[in-house]
Amino acid sequence: NPKEQAMRADLPGAATKAIVEAMSSHSALSKRLLSDETTRDLFLSVIYEMLKKDMAGELLSEVREES
Repeated sequence: NPKEQAMRADLPGAATKAIVEAMSSHSALSKRLLSDETTRDLFLSVIYEMLKKDMAGELLSEVREES
């Protein structure tokens, strides 16, 4: 999907939910992403590009292997 369509769909809401859930372990980053719209927009752009290139699956696999 084009970036504009993804940003109007579930990506921003899902990202915000993940940020809130991560607050306990990553509170400083979470607070910055929730309070600074410019930083959050940049973060969403990075996430979008990763999903578009299917990098998320690789990262999840790596994280699960490290756990």
